[in-house]
Amino acid sequence: METVVVIVGAGPAGLATSVCLNKHSIPNVILEKEDIYASLWKKRAYDRLKLHLAKNFCQLPFMPHGPDVPTFMPKEFFIDYLDSYVTHFDINPRYNRTVTFSMFDVSNNKWRVGAENTVINGGIGSIEGKTLTFENGLKQDFDAILFATGYKSSVCNWLKNYEYVMKDDGFPKNPMPQHWKGEKNIYCAGFSRKGIAGVAQDAVSVAEDIKSSLETSRF
Repeated sequence: METVVVIVGAGPAGLATSVCLNKHSIPNVILEKEDIYASLWKKRAYDRLKLHLAKNFCQLPFMPHGPDVPTFMPKEFFIDYLDSYVTHFDINPRYNRTVTFSMFDVSNNKWRVGAENTVINGGIGSIEGKTLTFENGLKQDFDAILFATGYKSSVCNWLKNYEYVMKDDGFPKNPMPQHWKGEKNIYCAGFSRKGIAGVAQDAVSVAEDIKSSLETSRF
């Protein structure tokens, strides 16, 4: 079976990592608890928000901003950029999937993940160990999990083995520049506190590491 990477969160970090994995032909699926990608930007950011870094520091992998984009982008420009990114790379997150449980089973070297609200036409039925079960009965294996759940994530509340990648305060365990890599094939992206540029670099680094692991059979 093909190896599938499960990405939790469809914000900029999750979207970017999915694209980077696709560039390496590594199958992946994004689980998003909201009904839309980039929900923080689309639902919670105030209308007058403007990115305080220049546009060349606020772009995701493989899609630079055009010359007509202002140097310091208003919120609506960045949302339009994310819309174009999702459309161009044909990213299809699985919405309304709230991951409630995840733990690493040392006895068989597998991850077990539980998610709510998965019974939707064509959606995921269940996730257990390395097996992702769809409603139509098809199954795919996955070997890595990426958390792109946002700055100072609450992932420690439901990730039983969060010590593999997170500290008690919800920040990455490892110091930069290896903050994105945990143990047991678990990763995090978007926690570098370096804005969109940090998100983009995390996405590239995670995808490269997973690609290298696959090539050397470390999974």
